[in-house]
Amino acid sequence: MEESVEELVKEIFEKLECKHEVTKEYIRTIVKSVIKFETKQEVFTTNNISESGEIGLFTRLGDRLSEIKKYLSVSQETRDELMLTEDKITKDFLDIGIFGFIGYIYRNNKWK
Repeated sequence: MEESVEELVKEIFEKLECKHEVTKEYIRTIVKSVIKFETKQEVFTTNNISESGEIGLFTRLGDRLSEIKKYLSVSQETRDELMLTEDKITKDFLDIGIFGFIGYIYRNNKWK
């Protein structure tokens, strides 16, 4: 899978005639978010957001932001106690991006 992701990143980068190396990482992150989104859809379907709308979406965003804020403001001991690992916080940032795209799709009336 990782090899196909890298091929796709390279193809998108070249097809869009991108020039900046950091754009490759941005594309890679979006591809990873698509994979995570697709996996989550197997479990949650679109009903998860449709039932609660933008308020529910904002609540989920708020939860991720609160975890990041807490992680940045407490000691390592408290982080350990709250199970706020670096990996969890990195995933929170990715989730924020995914929820942002869902919000964009929802606001454009394309969320079924």
